[in-house]
Amino acid sequence: MIKRIFFLIIIFTYLTSCDFNSSSCPKYSNGSINHLNGIAQLGNLGEATVEIYKIENDGSLNLQWTEYTSDGNLLEEIGRFNSHLEELEENVFYLYKVYGGKDWDSNDDGIKDEIPVKNKGVIRLIAKGSDIKSTSEIRVTIASEIVYEKVAKYLKYNFDPELFSSLLNKEIKSTLDDVNLDGQVDIKDLLSFNPVKNKNDLIEVYRYKIGEITRSIHKGEHIFDKFNYIIGSTDTPGKAISTAILNNIIYVADYTSGVQIVDISDISNPVIINSVSTDSAYDVNIVNDKSLLIVADGASGIKIYDISSPENPSFISFFETIDTAIDIETVRNLIFVVEPSNLQIIDISDPYNPVLKGSFTTDNSYSIELSSDASKAFVADGTSGIKIIDISDPSDPQLTTSFDTDGKSFSLTLSPDETKLYVADGIAGLKVIDITNIFTPVEIGRFNTAWIAYDVVLASNNSKIYISDGYAGVYIVDITDPQSPSLSGVCRTKNNAYKIDKFPDRDIVLVADMDAGIQIMDLKDVKDPYIISSLELPSYAKDIDVSSDGSTVYFASGAAGLQIVDISQPANPEITGAAETSNAQSVILSSDNQKIYLADALDGLKIIDISNPTNPTVIKTIDTPGFAYDVALSADETVAYVADDTQGLHIIDLQTSTILNTVTGFGRPRSVVLSSSQNLVFTTTGLNFTVIDISDTDNPQVINSIDTPGYANDVILLSNETLAYISDATSGITVVDISDPYNLSVLKSIKTGLYASSVRLSKDGNTAYVSASYSGLYIMDITDPLNPTIKKIIKTPGSAFRAIQAKDSIIILSDREFGIQVIDSSVLE
Repeated sequence: MIKRIFFLIIIFTYLTSCDFNSSSCPKYSNGSINHLNGIAQLGNLGEATVEIYKIENDGSLNLQWTEYTSDGNLLEEIGRFNSHLEELEENVFYLYKVYGGKDWDSNDDGIKDEIPVKNKGVIRLIAKGSDIKSTSEIRVTIASEIVYEKVAKYLKYNFDPELFSSLLNKEIKSTLDDVNLDGQVDIKDLLSFNPVKNKNDLIEVYRYKIGEITRSIHKGEHIFDKFNYIIGSTDTPGKAISTAILNNIIYVADYTSGVQIVDISDISNPVIINSVSTDSAYDVNIVNDKSLLIVADGASGIKIYDISSPENPSFISFFETIDTAIDIETVRNLIFVVEPSNLQIIDISDPYNPVLKGSFTTDNSYSIELSSDASKAFVADGTSGIKIIDISDPSDPQLTTSFDTDGKSFSLTLSPDETKLYVADGIAGLKVIDITNIFTPVEIGRFNTAWIAYDVVLASNNSKIYISDGYAGVYIVDITDPQSPSLSGVCRTKNNAYKIDKFPDRDIVLVADMDAGIQIMDLKDVKDPYIISSLELPSYAKDIDVSSDGSTVYFASGAAGLQIVDISQPANPEITGAAETSNAQSVILSSDNQKIYLADALDGLKIIDISNPTNPTVIKTIDTPGFAYDVALSADETVAYVADDTQGLHIIDLQTSTILNTVTGFGRPRSVVLSSSQNLVFTTTGLNFTVIDISDTDNPQVINSIDTPGYANDVILLSNETLAYISDATSGITVVDISDPYNLSVLKSIKTGLYASSVRLSKDGNTAYVSASYSGLYIMDITDPLNPTIKKIIKTPGSAFRAIQAKDSIIILSDREFGIQVIDSSVLE
């Protein structure tokens, strides 16, 4: 009895003395919460864990306290925690990490939900101790998580507290407006942001996607894992080629489907409300007190419509042009019509009776821009570059000068001071032309895009330019220094970004995306937090292998041969050596890390000594009769298997440098993989996937082939070797059952963006890395190999060609246009 009483006294003492604001108690009770000055507000998160870290001078995290958020009957009681405000050091950064718990206001309407949403994700806040101490209450929210994800890589790599403070403030300004209305945007706005009251203080892209972001976090995903910057879109029945904007209406030149009229009163949900039937609408423009719609209707010339009532446009007149009308610009009562071989100037003082005013012969023109005083016309003249035409007398336009660009000029725009032209020059990318002296234009800068630069438009602040680049999407290029334009970001569209327009009163853009209709995009703050560094190679890398310790990467770099790169410091990769070869296609490293076996196209197989990585040396060349694309080695590294295009698969004795046997008749092999038993070779030929029995090297036999739905580029065998993953071009990843090599079967295809060019396996066999061209790098969880899930999509600046895991979370990717990209897939963990 005495023992029982003693035990009850101990329990009573614990319960009455426990400070539920400290980490000594498992969770906050429903008592007073007024003294808790931290709030976890995805919606209000009850019973969540809060970890508070001190950030050391080297960027490492040192856990200081663990807290738990409050639960309660009222919404305002939920989500509170002890921020340890009084214990923080002034000049030290702290990280608040909130995870788990239950979200009692999942839609942030300020009303407690009847049933909470289980939270599997995390929200974080990073701030300096002095800033936290200067406020009475701090909030860990979606806004603080957005900012954290944008700065996380700078915390992990090359952390500098002073530079980080400036960077943090910059990212806050690119995320929020002035929340506390003190006339400036700074850390105080982030600390006080309330998603119930301050949604409209997020920049548009985050504001429109706040529900999507919240759901992603609930599921345990990071915001930027699959984020895109499209805030509204609608498909059109034809091919969206060009657009014009008036108030809340978009007019879409939809090629053979005429002009589509789209209501964007709700910009996140554009709705087609009507259409105008034309023959082949190439371009649209609005003129004459904004009540007339002018349509460049291809071979049918110019058509004019009254749009005083957008819901009910009415035809007024047409004008028959000499050639195909493809672009128009308007000023006062004049229409400037671009045709492939002409510029025509039409007077529409009487829109019911348009009259030809003047004309000028061009070579291969696509579009036009007018000077602000309408005295000069700048014509993008295709392969002839640009033409500058004096139109001060519209009845008698005269050539001022021509300037030949080295690409195909599709479109151009003027700088605000009209001293520079920014030219979308097709496959030659962006050109910056100085026209200070209008008679002698000079190219002063350029930027290479990945696909075809079709159109350009200046951002509202004139420090950046947006380039629609076809299947590569939209490039955001910093032109602060016009002589050295630099990549600021890239955003993929759904199809083929052709023309780009800017909303007149908002810093968002409208993309005519061909077969995907129109895309409305907020491009002010395009980020990809996973790419931590990049390095340009002399030629893009067609294949990659990595040393066993993950510190050195070997690239088959086409005409640039073998390139060796040190990535021991992932944020600062460095080329350390190179070996000259003919046309390096593929590399494989020996098990002792002393030799590279390189498929060298028409020069066959090369063996390169890399014992001194600063001076790699070709020690043997084994000629093959075809074009060596790929090579695989036997387990003992005495036999090589070379995919030799039209000449089939060669089995080569590496000790004698002789071809033991050749297998042909199954197609043109592009990749080759050996089974662990060393008895089977699996190869892709583009048209099919083939299995070859090599158990008897004197008599290798093709035992089966199977067609894939796409174009079979690359193949990996999963760890149990009952399944193969094939990068199958536009079909994505095709899964093939290889448990019985004599009875292959395609099980399914998993779509991975535009074009799957390569697939590689992580070292633990649980992750696949799919290089998906302009769609970037897809990182897939394949723990359930028949039902893989996409974990992340890393947006590469150009075309993702091949990727490999180097060490832990570091991935090395070859980008066809922008060199090596070093990726840390765990930087947000």
